[in-house]
Amino acid sequence: MLYSCPLLSMTSPAQEPVVARLSLLDRLLLLWILLAMASGLLLGRLLPGLQSLLGTVQVGHTSLPIALGNVWTTANKKYKSR
Repeated sequence: MLYSCPLLSMTSPAQEPVVARLSLLDRLLLLWILLAMASGLLLGRLLPGLQSLLGTVQVGHTSLPIALGNVWTTANKKYKSR
C-alpha cells in the first residue's frame, strides 16, 4: 500500500491539493533562500568593504537594510491580504 503525502492529497473532492494553491514564491521558497545566501557570500567575496559599509548604516544595534526589508515584507503581506 502506498502512503500519500498530506500536502499533495485532496481534503475533499471540491478542493485542490494544498501545493497547487501555493504561489510560485512559496513553492520555490527553499530555492530563493539558497540563492539569497549564495548571493550574500558572493557579494562578500567580491566586495570586501561591503560589510563595513553596511555596518555604518545602523541605528543603535539595528541594521537599516534588514529593518527596511522587514518593513517591506510586512507591508507587502498586508497589501496582498486586502
